[in-house]
Amino acid sequence: MATAKMTEDHFLCPVCLDFFKEPVMLECGHNFCKSCIDKTWDSQEIILCPECREEFPTKKYTINRLLRNLVETPERAQQCEKAGKPHQEQKTGCVLQSHECLEHKELLKVFCQEDGRPICVVCTMSSKHAGHKFQPLQEAVSMFQEKLKTAEAALKLRMNDLNKYQSQQQQLISDVQDKAQSFEQHIKSEFSALHQFLQDKEQRLILKLKNETRIIIFKMKENLKKIEKKSETIQRQISAIQSKLQQLDPLHFLTVRNVYSLFIVC
Repeated sequence: MATAKMTEDHFLCPVCLDFFKEPVMLECGHNFCKSCIDKTWDSQEIILCPECREEFPTKKYTINRLLRNLVETPERAQQCEKAGKPHQEQKTGCVLQSHECLEHKELLKVFCQEDGRPICVVCTMSSKHAGHKFQPLQEAVSMFQEKLKTAEAALKLRMNDLNKYQSQQQQLISDVQDKAQSFEQHIKSEFSALHQFLQDKEQRLILKLKNETRIIIFKMKENLKKIEKKSETIQRQISAIQSKLQQLDPLHFLTVRNVYSLFIVC
């Protein structure tokens, strides 16, 4: 079965972008340096994964011993390159540190469960590992692979649930928007009908006002004509009186018909 090729990027912390130091794994399956994730969470109000942004109820992670041991290989190789060793010496030393026990120069064939790292057969008999549990290296790899597969399957199920929840939320948003648009059209229609009713009412009131005003003005004009006619009659009487007052002849002035007719006021 083909296995995925590990590159140096697999051993870099997404926060500090350097080789993992005390790598820990979050519940979502992403790994970080212990100090990096502690600093990140201390500076945040919400506890979440810096990579996938999944939120957690508490600050919880587990030490990834397998990753800690695996990261030693590229880290030591990088140290060899920085040290400027000759190519052959660099290759021999780094390979030796990657596959052989530094203390006993024996191949690393056993995995110590307590220390969480590969050791050689001689190490299993040393006092440093007294009372520890061991298993073949490949068996430990298979065990961790199964755990990772289980974690991957659980994450996929969670991702499916999140995708369904996301689709539901998107549908709810769409439904709310559609209802809002429909209600908006209803409001516009109701107010449009109300505006039309008010406009019709306005026109009827204005027409009624104009008709009443026209009748009132007509009556007032008729009264004005009567007043003007009476004014003309009175003005003629005033002129006649003034003319009579200018008569110098007493007999002519006292003519009964002429004088008494001037006392009749319209």
